[in-house]
Amino acid sequence: MNKAVWKVTTGNQDVTLTLRTERHEKIKLDRYGDVRSLKLEPVAVFNGIFVRKGRMWTWISEDERRLCTQASVAVPVARVHVRLHRVEGPGDDFWRRPTVAERKD
Repeated sequence: MNKAVWKVTTGNQDVTLTLRTERHEKIKLDRYGDVRSLKLEPVAVFNGIFVRKGRMWTWISEDERRLCTQASVAVPVARVHVRLHRVEGPGDDFWRRPTVAERKD
């Protein structure tokens, strides 16, 4: 596992933000099939105190666009998962070619 550390100021607080890279995974997206992504977990320390009321993970595609393919947040009262549905905009790459669903039609 690798990690990167940043000092961030938010409001009147200094925050140490660590971004841990956990592993490579394939995220299955309805329109795009399996997309190789890097799983990351941000961890913050506020004024020298580690505060954790929940956890968050993001998966970033390993192509040139580095899109967020999936995100998951777990807090004491709920768990939320989101997954990339569609990519729009300019470009002629994997994300803009006909999707898996469109090729089946």
